[in-house]
Amino acid sequence: MTCEKCGSKDVKVEIVTGAKKLILIGSGGHAKVILSILNFTKNFQVFFVTNETNKVNSLFENIPIIALDSDLECLISNYQNAFVAFGSVGNPAKKYL
Repeated sequence: MTCEKCGSKDVKVEIVTGAKKLILIGSGGHAKVILSILNFTKNFQVFFVTNETNKVNSLFENIPIIALDSDLECLISNYQNAFVAFGSVGNPAKKYL
């Protein structure tokens, strides 16, 4: 299925029985930690990783980045679960200046 508003497409993956679909927002170190926890619990299956940069159509931890942050409104209408997985914005070293 393709979203009419943003043009994002569903990823063709095998459905994990009993797992809820989830959009993971972010693609950095914090997202890797959250993804490993989600994979361990098997309660959620990550379908999308969104990223504010133009990394669409690339992979993050073997999960396709198929949409930008600006597409979240469209994605969330089909996937009610989301997790914000970015720890800091910008250069964290500046906090200590």
